[in-house]
Amino acid sequence: MLRNLIVAGILVSLGAQAPDARRNSQALATVHGTIYETGFGTVVEGARVILEKGSLQVPAAFSDKNGRYVIEEVPAGDFTVTVECAGFSRHASELTVDTRPIELNVGIEVGRIADYTTFNIRGGASTSDGTPLPGVAITVLAAFDKSVVLDTKTGSEGQYRITIPRAGQYVVYAAKPGFKPAVELVTSGGEESRADFRLIRFNFNRN
Repeated sequence: MLRNLIVAGILVSLGAQAPDARRNSQALATVHGTIYETGFGTVVEGARVILEKGSLQVPAAFSDKNGRYVIEEVPAGDFTVTVECAGFSRHASELTVDTRPIELNVGIEVGRIADYTTFNIRGGASTSDGTPLPGVAITVLAAFDKSVVLDTKTGSEGQYRITIPRAGQYVVYAAKPGFKPAVELVTSGGEESRADFRLIRFNFNRN
C-alpha cells in the first residue's frame, strides 16, 4: 500500500513538471545572420559574435567564408551582442530574444586602430600561363577613403612585399602596360596577408 502511494506520488510529481520542462525547451531560440563590412558591403569571415546577458554568456560563434554565423539554444531575454574581428572596430548592440528564430545582420566598420599596428602584404604577379611578371606596379589603397597608402613593383621573380603602417582593409591594385589590371581586396587578420595576381594580356589583334 505504502509502496503504491510513493509510486503514485512520483508520477504526479513528474506529471506536474512536464509542462514546465516543455516550456523550457520551447524557450530556446536560434540567432543567425551575416557579418559584413559597411563600406563595400563585402562579407567578413572570422568575425566573433558574442551574446551576453549579465553573467550568462552563450557560446560564441564565428562567421564563415560567406559571412554567415549561427548561435543555437539561446534562452529568452535581453542580450548585448558584440562582434569582434581583427582590423575592424568593435561593434556592440542590444537584442531581445524570445522563442522565435532571429535573423541579425551586423555591419562592422574598418578600424583605423586594430590588433596589429603593422602588417605585411605579399604576393606575386604572373601571366595567365603562370610565367612570373617582373616590373608590375602594385598599389595599395585604403578601403575606407581610397587614398594611396604605399606602392611598389614586383621583382625579377614576380614577387613583392609591402609593410602597411596599420592593420585594416585595403584594395591592392596590380598594373603593367600590355596587360589588363587586376584588383584584390585584402583584410588583415594577422601579421601577414597575401594578394596574388594573374594578369591577362590585351589582345590588340583586330579581325
